[in-house]
Amino acid sequence: RGTPRLHFRDSGGDPDRARAAVDDLATLHQVVAIVGPVSGDAATAAAARAQELGVPLLSLSPDGQLVATGEHIFRIFSGPAEEAAALVRAARGRGATRFASLHPAHGYGRAMTEALHRAADEAGAEWVGAVSYDPAATSFGEPIDQLKALDFDALLVPDAGRRIALVAPALAAKGLWSGTAPEGGRAIQLLLPSPGVNDALVRNAARYIEGALFATQFHAPTATGESAAFVATFQDRFGGEPDAYAAAAYDGFRLIARAAATTRRGDEVDRGRVSRWLGQSVGFATVGSSGGLGASRGPARLPRVLEFRNGAFTPLR
Repeated sequence: RGTPRLHFRDSGGDPDRARAAVDDLATLHQVVAIVGPVSGDAATAAAARAQELGVPLLSLSPDGQLVATGEHIFRIFSGPAEEAAALVRAARGRGATRFASLHPAHGYGRAMTEALHRAADEAGAEWVGAVSYDPAATSFGEPIDQLKALDFDALLVPDAGRRIALVAPALAAKGLWSGTAPEGGRAIQLLLPSPGVNDALVRNAARYIEGALFATQFHAPTATGESAAFVATFQDRFGGEPDAYAAAAYDGFRLIARAAATTRRGDEVDRGRVSRWLGQSVGFATVGSSGGLGASRGPARLPRVLEFRNGAFTPLR
């Protein structure tokens, strides 16, 4: 009934170690619930074992399929579906009607493109098409020439910030400008998921991402209220800004602590009751964007959208 106790195990991203860690935490330490892991294969293995043992697990993986493992598995981290929906909603609010994607030919690029296609369809917008590029490419002339043949006004580039720092100037060189275009250019609404929120992108390509929209679960520099208090405490203790994973882990711990305290019967904390409470925690005050967990056992709210304007990120209202 006192201060909650934490037990840590490192899966190392390995599925076997993840399963062993769940066994240890659930049986030896009798934990109420587990937060993590992050890595895809390890998260899948941990979720399967946690479900078998009946222990609630709040994954930090963005994999939307994890919750299908069973009623004890939750996901607090936003994935492609949520980020795509948030970006389409924001772009539609700016007048965009025709969506396209320029994406790296790897799993994440394809998953994010497919999610944007679905989100555009659900929003009644037009899906124009997608063009891929080699994930190791440093020049993008040919795929951008293919892209220019498409009639779109909003473009997704689902890649890391350091790669977008190469893609965005290449788009401008071909006449496709984020935000306002110079004479002879074509203005587009650039849409960037959370891997694009990166200081290197700002340093190296700020003029080419003006007006771009970014989806993010957590962004320390623009945090306000309780989120800002979390950032200040984290900085004091660790000497740096928290990232989205730190915020999600903090929110996951607080959700579990509240669930345990709320469902406790005398000295007993029942894991089944904890799972049921977590699945109805919509509206819980989180420092990240999740807002608790909804009926789908995923984030209750869509991620935040930031606009890059005049050299800085600003939360979209």
